[in-house]
Amino acid sequence: MTENKGTKIRRKLFYTIFSLLLLYAFSIGPVIALTESTEYGGNPYVETIPFLKSFYAPLRYIVRGSFLGSIMTDYIEFCVDHF
Repeated sequence: MTENKGTKIRRKLFYTIFSLLLLYAFSIGPVIALTESTEYGGNPYVETIPFLKSFYAPLRYIVRGSFLGSIMTDYIEFCVDHF
């Protein structure tokens, strides 16, 4: 079966958006681990915290009050402990 060009573009667009959303969701753990890092005598990322709060606000809003909240909290704690 042959696919037309429109179907291929839609499929590629879907996978691209889906992948970017997954990267966005999974990036919160390492980012928080970096901002909470106090090795080397201080936190060099303190000035970025207001930006990060607003950048991750949609994600925090979605997981607040749902079963995803505990999963996200566990994931963030894992990242903080291992990075």
